[in-house]
Amino acid sequence: MKASTTGLVDNVTRISVASSATAAGGSLRSATSAAFTLAEREMAGTHSCITLIDGDGNTVDRRTGRPDGRARREAERDFGAQPVDDVDLTISCGYPVTDPLSGGQVGVLRLMCTPRSAPLLGIRFLADVASTIERGLGRDPVRPAHLLFAAYQVAAGRRSSPLVAVGHGMVLANQAAADVLLPRDYATLQALRPVGGTPTRRRLRLWRECEATVVVHAVDGTDGVLAELELVPSPASRTTKPVQRSPGRTLPPELERKLTRYRAQHLSVAITGERGTGRTAVMRALAGEHPVIHLRSSTDVDSLVSSTPSIGSCDSLVVVDEVGSLSESAALAITRLLDTGVGWIALITRTELELPPAHRNLVARCAGRIDLSPLRERIDELPLFVRQMLDALGASGRLTLTPDALRVLGAHPWLGNFHELHELLCHLLRHQQGRDITVGDLPERFRRTPAKRPRSLLEQVEYEAILRALRASSGNRIQAARNLGISRSTLHRRIRTFGIAA
Repeated sequence: MKASTTGLVDNVTRISVASSATAAGGSLRSATSAAFTLAEREMAGTHSCITLIDGDGNTVDRRTGRPDGRARREAERDFGAQPVDDVDLTISCGYPVTDPLSGGQVGVLRLMCTPRSAPLLGIRFLADVASTIERGLGRDPVRPAHLLFAAYQVAAGRRSSPLVAVGHGMVLANQAAADVLLPRDYATLQALRPVGGTPTRRRLRLWRECEATVVVHAVDGTDGVLAELELVPSPASRTTKPVQRSPGRTLPPELERKLTRYRAQHLSVAITGERGTGRTAVMRALAGEHPVIHLRSSTDVDSLVSSTPSIGSCDSLVVVDEVGSLSESAALAITRLLDTGVGWIALITRTELELPPAHRNLVARCAGRIDLSPLRERIDELPLFVRQMLDALGASGRLTLTPDALRVLGAHPWLGNFHELHELLCHLLRHQQGRDITVGDLPERFRRTPAKRPRSLLEQVEYEAILRALRASSGNRIQAARNLGISRSTLHRRIRTFGIAA
């Protein structure tokens, strides 16, 4: 069975990874010992010391070079006649070690050596040692994290409703779970780990102000849990009131014209994009003055399908929120409605890469399509978006971002997309000291330049799948996208994300 990820491998996303060394445990020590044994050969004849410190600040292993006669004489000439262990190791550098399963950092390598030894060792040497440790971690089949991941793979292959695995410093969730759970929910789910062999069944109020019935299973050989969720429809999940446009980003004129055409023809539309890219604003613009019926769970869909005749006779826009959270039977039911032309339907979802086949087929049935790019892929338009949002907030002319501030914001990853930008501007308006916003006025997390992290094991699977498709199509992106079962625009985005030269 294939593993799943935010991409080409079915319907799973890695939500978060703790940086604690407990994610690796004894496997980290054994992998480090093997790697350091090899490293000692490179360190032979040098005054040097290599140490691995885990995420809790504990020393996992430490080895020193064993200088030969020539090295000892050089050290005595540089430092005087001192014992080897007392030689001043004046050059120091570090390198991270990551878990190949989760992508999280599990430790830091630290190398100390004399100036004469630095050209022989240094960062490249540390990178090789880190790579050896990571390969050792990836080969260990009995690690609790691997057992948790294997249990998750099996469960993910048979369901598309919310599923999450929590434990050993990581959280794995399919897209349906990612859309309804917050980090505080993960601790609640792990606390429900059953003591015996019988799964825990409970109705919970989630932090996103919705309710779900959860079934929590203990995963043997680990302290982790596997939780299956079924959202409980709320009385407010359906409404027939016209929606009002909320203040925010002005839609481009060409998009406004497209939405006007879709609305006049009552075309069914798929609105795709990451959270925070403006999917709800586009849906509101599509509805205009028409009432809206929201479907937020598979139960809502079943209720709607049973009243199919009334759907076709009403003037409401039926909005299916987060298509990826639907059960396969609910997705097939909406597909049948689209095939028969009953009702005016809009689907809100992430990209096809994050959907299982039945849901991907549902999105493909829509006659209209709106693909919303994340902010990080439109960073050259950042000054325009800032002006539009300030206008919408009634703060035009009150703030000006300096060129340096815009440059720093351009390097920010913008995981929250336009919603995150909106929150930043609201913060600056509340705390502004002057009209010009400099780098120093930005919150600290926006001032940091994120380090480029290595790909996780799951991201590597997606990267290699794209490379294979491009090679098989001799670089033809249209054919590669067709072979991968995704849209051309989605393929373009992933190529940019991974920096693939194609």
